[in-house]
Amino acid sequence: MHPLLVLLAFTVAAVATYAVVLGLLTAASVVPRDRGEGQASEEPGLRHDGEHAGH
Repeated sequence: MHPLLVLLAFTVAAVATYAVVLGLLTAASVVPRDRGEGQASEEPGLRHDGEHAGH
């Protein structure tokens, strides 16, 4: 196969892989995950009064 065709094939494969991985990471960060039973609905270090839990 011609060397330029090999380079083009690898470039297209790399760009396609990058696009798929970026799309999956974006989808994973946007879609809210279901919380399991018994897990808290807030992060453990956050409180509603605006103070840190360590104070």
